[in-house]
Amino acid sequence: SRGIAFGKAYVIKDVDLTFDTYATSDATTELARLQTALDQAESDLERIQEKVEHEQGMSNAAIFDTQILVLHDPDLMNTIKKHIEADTYSAEQALYEATSTYITLLEEMDDEYMQERASDFKDIMRRVLLHLLDIDESLPQNISENAIIVADDITPSETAQMDLQFVKGFVTNTGGKTSHSAIM
Repeated sequence: SRGIAFGKAYVIKDVDLTFDTYATSDATTELARLQTALDQAESDLERIQEKVEHEQGMSNAAIFDTQILVLHDPDLMNTIKKHIEADTYSAEQALYEATSTYITLLEEMDDEYMQERASDFKDIMRRVLLHLLDIDESLPQNISENAIIVADDITPSETAQMDLQFVKGFVTNTGGKTSHSAIM
């Protein structure tokens, strides 16, 4: 992209979201864990959406409508539940397997816009996994001086929680000008 920006480098490191791939005989417990994590993720997204709507307007906040709808997608949810009930996967493994299929499908499309939508699924999977693994999300929410964000990738929900008054630029390995993070 065009332009020059100055600021301190603020490096965002990926959170370790590794999990055990244990088989479970208690599908009821895994389904309950999944539902709790989905509810928490939806609550997070609604809070972020309200912040974005207040700060940037309804058009940017609408990005999170799509993510919330994905949390209720019947095909995705049925696939996750099938993995838990029939394949005896943990909630984490079932979520990972089901969303990875969508991510791969989107990334392999011959359309830059659709390829960028894979980041939405990654963002959703990451958010739900954070709740399943009981990991607190650490974000650069308290940046109080000019900064350049350096990361492998920036999700729309991460971007939405930053004080963009001080963020002067982004340096990422992935993403493009049509990504939701760039648009925001």
